[in-house]
Amino acid sequence: MKLLDRVLRKNSRIEQMVSEAINVAEDEDIYKAKVTFLSMLEKHPEIRKELLLELGVRVDDDEQAPNEFLDKVALEITQNKEIPDSVLDDTVSDKLTDDGIKNLILKGNMAIFRQELLVKKIQDVKLQEEMQTLIEKRREKNQTEEEKKKEKEDYEKLGEVYDNCQDLAELDIIEKIRNLKINPQDKKSKNRIEKIIAKKMANNYFNFGTTTIPTLSKLMPVEEMFAESMPILVETEWQKILREKPDRKSNYQYAQGDLQKKLLKHIANKSVSAYLETGRFSIPQSQKMHELTKEEESDFIKSIEKELGTKLSRMQLKDVHAQVRGIIGINDTIEKFEENLVDIPKERLEKFLDFCTELLNDDSLRGTFEMLQTSGVAKKLKVISPEQRKDIIQGFATVLDHREEQVKNTYQVAPVSPKIKKNSAISKKEEER
Repeated sequence: MKLLDRVLRKNSRIEQMVSEAINVAEDEDIYKAKVTFLSMLEKHPEIRKELLLELGVRVDDDEQAPNEFLDKVALEITQNKEIPDSVLDDTVSDKLTDDGIKNLILKGNMAIFRQELLVKKIQDVKLQEEMQTLIEKRREKNQTEEEKKKEKEDYEKLGEVYDNCQDLAELDIIEKIRNLKINPQDKKSKNRIEKIIAKKMANNYFNFGTTTIPTLSKLMPVEEMFAESMPILVETEWQKILREKPDRKSNYQYAQGDLQKKLLKHIANKSVSAYLETGRFSIPQSQKMHELTKEEESDFIKSIEKELGTKLSRMQLKDVHAQVRGIIGINDTIEKFEENLVDIPKERLEKFLDFCTELLNDDSLRGTFEMLQTSGVAKKLKVISPEQRKDIIQGFATVLDHREEQVKNTYQVAPVSPKIKKNSAISKKEEER
């Protein structure tokens, strides 16, 4: 009971303190109300969040507190060194208006990461994009010398790993790089990590005739290796080894195609894992994936089937092929199409399928059909009766026949026999005969 009494007394006290500030605000003296409320927050750090929460609850009811009051209080908090920004958590920021959040970002003294959290609360999409762009520019501008110094040091340390990676085990390389805690946005360091992976793979091929992928994929996912053309990067490092150490001989050769197949096999295995979890294959989308040759795609499908332990169904094959080519969602469209085929009367189904086949094989016919759709003609024909529709289509055919006849008549040239001028002497002899 004593604990309950304390809670009730605390709640009553909070309500009373918030009411005091709101009463001042209702008298249209927002400045004085802000001073009153901020004074409460400064003096009572143990109940800051409760005070703000209560104010947020009151703001939901226009009759109890002016809408802009919480916005202005929040802005003052970001400019007050005595009150930490952390009190403006989700509970409070959810109550702020779009303009209030905009002012916090423009005028408040907040860490970039808090600004990024706030901007997600903006309802107006255009304003949200505008503020996000501003925050990104601030991030670039406000990058401290300390951060720049760290990036430079990281890049140099990665250079040391690159120089010595031939003598380092793969796990040692991973540990050294992870200990650096590299900023994911640091593109220079990211490119150097790619080169480290490529050099280690090239050394593996030089020494063992092959390379493992799972360990190094902890630094760079397999699908990213494939998208970033890792086989070509390894080729570059392989050639460097041959140039820089001509006295070292290898019993093996490196082939880009071998590594390409290994990467595709790992991607196939991951796609099967996704299928077993979700019931759908998940094939990474990249330009390199979309440019697979027919032979590479066939090997990729065989890898999926081997990992899955069974042949793919016709629909699964279509789904995989569509994803490889970057046509996401086509499987669902095909399934709906096949379901609708059942509704077509048997006597018309064969004609319909013949028409679809003709559409697939004839670019000009497919283009004409698309024109009928985009122009609205097909839609308008659909709403009139079959008899009228037939008459209109017949009318189209008659007009086209007439047009074709006109074209023939316009461009047809009658054959003319060439006139040969006879020699007069020959003509006389012919007459005498």
